[in-house]
Amino acid sequence: MGSSNGEQQHHHQQQQHQQHQHHQHHQQHQHQHHHHQQQQQDDKKQTYNLCWNEFPTNLLTFFKELREQEEFVDVTLACEGQQVAAHKVVLSACSPYFRSLLKNNPCNHPIIILNEVGYSELVTLLQYMYHGEVQIAHDQITDFLRTAKLLQVRGLAEAAAAESRSRGSSGECRSSRENGPVRDTANTPTPKVEAPDPDDDVVRPPDSPSPPPPQVKRIKLSSSVGPQPPSSPPLVCQGVPLVPLHPRRPYPVCL
Repeated sequence: MGSSNGEQQHHHQQQQHQQHQHHQHHQQHQHQHHHHQQQQQDDKKQTYNLCWNEFPTNLLTFFKELREQEEFVDVTLACEGQQVAAHKVVLSACSPYFRSLLKNNPCNHPIIILNEVGYSELVTLLQYMYHGEVQIAHDQITDFLRTAKLLQVRGLAEAAAAESRSRGSSGECRSSRENGPVRDTANTPTPKVEAPDPDDDVVRPPDSPSPPPPQVKRIKLSSSVGPQPPSSPPLVCQGVPLVPLHPRRPYPVCL
């Protein structure tokens, strides 16, 4: 009878030991599962910074190819009886004037007629917009910068304004040397040089070492959206389009 009780007690202890091992194994399994889930969540939160080193070069080359092949063009610029196709996104990125003009126009492919812009300057400006650089002859730089300022081309309008201020300061210095002292007008926004009286007898030597000040043609621009052309270019959205660059492939016209 005593041996039977001992066997039962031993069997009971074995069952408790097995249950304890099973419980530990279950807890270990839950811990591993929780650790695995936590690792998965950490992997989801982890981020990678992927950088395309050739992105600027590739984008620039892509836009150049689009212009050369006239793919996806959605705007036409016309002047002096000629026209050239371009992309709204490029014009808007390079000129706040074009951005404001195109943003407020519902046409899918408008034709912008520029009355006071030369065709050669327009083509050169488009090359600057698409390539980021351009080479200009010395005798053409003045007209080129004037057109760039007129159309508010980024990077060139500022240079044109600086050159205009430099020429204005140079002309005022020459006038002050020729016409005598200038009144102190520091409180006024624009210095004014006193002109000599036409009745005064002013004798000038025939070979004067100081040449007369150059005549700078000033263009009065609107200030609603920065400097704008004197007359807003018309947008052709209905009617007969202008003469296309490719007669067999007419430009789409807004209907």
